[in-house]
Amino acid sequence: MKSQSIKVINLPQTKESLPAIRVKPILIHVLFIVLAFWLIFSDSELTAAGIMLLVFPIFSLFVLPDRTLVEFSEQYMVMYNERDRERCMLIYWEDIVSWQYEWHQWADHFIVNLVDGSSCSVDMYSKRRISGWMEHYAPHKEIRAGRKEGS
Repeated sequence: MKSQSIKVINLPQTKESLPAIRVKPILIHVLFIVLAFWLIFSDSELTAAGIMLLVFPIFSLFVLPDRTLVEFSEQYMVMYNERDRERCMLIYWEDIVSWQYEWHQWADHFIVNLVDGSSCSVDMYSKRRISGWMEHYAPHKEIRAGRKEGS
C-alpha cells in the first residue's frame, strides 16, 4: 500500500492547480454579494435587505477561517484530517476499498476505508461536493449510510 500520512511540505509538487474542497463555499458567497449589490443599487425598496444580505458573506469571507479539507489529482487524493496541521494523508486511488459519507448532528464525516484495513476521515459539510469527485476517481465504491441521530 502506497498511501501514508506525510508532512504537507512533502506532498508531490504539481504544476497544475489541484481541485479542492474547502470549508468556505466561495462561489456561494460571491453570488450572495452580487445579489446584495443588485438589491442595493436597483432603485427598489429592498436596499435595506441588500445591505443585510451583504453582511454575512463579507464577514464569512474576510473574518472566518478557511482551510482545505481534500484535494484531488489523477493519481491520489490528499485528506487534511490530521490534528497536526502540518500533516496530511496521501491516499492513492488503488488503495481505496470503499468510502462513505455519514451525517451527524454536529458535523458530517467523509470516511475512506483502505486495503490495509485502516480508515481515514475528515469533517465534511456537503455530500454533493465530495461525491462527484469520488465517483469520478473511485467509482462504485460508495457505502450508503444513513443519518446518525444523537452523534
